[in-house]
Amino acid sequence: MDKSTKRKLQIIDILSKQDKWFKTEELASELLCTEKTIRNDLQTINSNLPEGWQIETIKGKGIYINKPISSSINEIRSIFVKNSLRFQAIMLIQFKQIKSIAELAKALYTQQPAVYTILDRVEDLLNSYHLTLKRGPLEIVGREFEIRLLCSDILDALYSHSNEDWPISEFSFTDIKNIVVSTTKKYKLFLYPSTTKNYVYLLGTMLYRINKKIQLDLNEQSITKILHSDFYSIANEICEKLEELYQQHIYVNERVAFTLLISTLPYYAFDEMDKNEFSSLYRNPTTSNYKKLYHLVEILEEKTGLPLNEDEEFLYTLQDQYKRYSLINSIDKKEPSYSLDRYVIEHYPELFNKVKNALQIWAKKYSYPVMTKDRIAKLTLNVQSSKINYSFSKKKVLLLTSNGPAVQRYVETKLKEALGHKVDFIHPYQIELESESINELKIDFIISDFQLEEEIIHPVITIDPVLTDRDINQISNFISSIPS
Repeated sequence: MDKSTKRKLQIIDILSKQDKWFKTEELASELLCTEKTIRNDLQTINSNLPEGWQIETIKGKGIYINKPISSSINEIRSIFVKNSLRFQAIMLIQFKQIKSIAELAKALYTQQPAVYTILDRVEDLLNSYHLTLKRGPLEIVGREFEIRLLCSDILDALYSHSNEDWPISEFSFTDIKNIVVSTTKKYKLFLYPSTTKNYVYLLGTMLYRINKKIQLDLNEQSITKILHSDFYSIANEICEKLEELYQQHIYVNERVAFTLLISTLPYYAFDEMDKNEFSSLYRNPTTSNYKKLYHLVEILEEKTGLPLNEDEEFLYTLQDQYKRYSLINSIDKKEPSYSLDRYVIEHYPELFNKVKNALQIWAKKYSYPVMTKDRIAKLTLNVQSSKINYSFSKKKVLLLTSNGPAVQRYVETKLKEALGHKVDFIHPYQIELESESINELKIDFIISDFQLEEEIIHPVITIDPVLTDRDINQISNFISSIPS
């Protein structure tokens, strides 16, 4: 992406992330440019905004972006990405068979010397896919699997908000989409709209490359495992319908590659397992998959210092992530940095590295390929969610009062009123009031209106029988002092 377009996108990001007015000098300082450049960029951005969007500039107040509540900032990003000469160049080389610098300059409406700079930026992007660019004739070179991924990403960047000027004219966007929708619904695989489009981009690329007699190779070990998966059944049926529609033979390798790629794409429901059933299978692992999953959690606990095996929501989400990535473990997949992993690395760098280290150890143990940044980032967010929950999770408290159930209820209610949802009370009638029984409890501390005579391992806060404000303050301060 050229410097000017990138800066405009940065301006949009800054204005949209915070609901506030910005000063021109504030934007210029952050983006290391002049205030005049910012004003010129704002004019260009405003002239390209869709209906309902507007950047207001008021003297003495600053700059503010108005956006419809139902609109996404990605809608604006796509407008500027579509103008990216780097993305357009890749699209022209891959889908329009542009082979020379002169042809590319003409297609991009630019001078030949400028094309060399554009191709330098193309090469930077290709490096992240482990691909290279030949310049005479123009050709993107590398493993076909990564070329397919690149093409799909470029189509997503250029056409995610509009399929007008769909570049693969031989294969209809609408026809492919209809086949995807009907087939996935049949298998009760429910996709997000953006995922449905990703299916179309992958299939459109596949059909185009097959039409150009370009072969895709996968090793036999990968194929055997994938042929028995639910995703292969879906991919296979979609490919059969496309074969019939376009009279285009689609080899097993192609179907397997499509299966691998769609298996990691987001969906909001597919063959969901009951939480209780999962918990039973996880706690008593008998299959290799559950044993591997359990081992992964153990390594994550060791590296992060978090009791993840006690967090049922984390475990259930992890098995869903594990299921989605189990097929892609069959192949060494190279992919670039996406916005999500950049966000995670920026906001949670230490945790990202800990999760990355854990996954490296785990992958080496089971001879899996190196995990992608996207996968590490998504697991990091799952772990971070647990970390956040621990920070405001309820403290387990044994409440002991000596004046009967009415006073017990009153004290408990007063504490809940004062402490919000910071405490979860365990009632004394559920246990024997002996040190051995109390010490076995998994609690954070004890609140009692009488002295406990035996040796207790848990912290004890002694309160007045009618609970004073001082008691409440002491308890609140103690809770704040407990490490998350």
